[in-house]
Amino acid sequence: MKSDKYCDLCRKEITMSNMIPIEIQGENYIFDSYDCIRIFNKLNAVYGNILIEN
Repeated sequence: MKSDKYCDLCRKEITMSNMIPIEIQGENYIFDSYDCIRIFNKLNAVYGNILIEN
């Protein structure tokens, strides 16, 4: 079953069973693992909003 949702860091397809929605600095993101959340937070601290596609 295709979900058409992808992890905001690694871009792997996410199913409902492994979806982790989280709000970071007022923006909503979806991740597939807590490792991706940790890496995203570290990269965001260094690079800021340039990580986010508009």
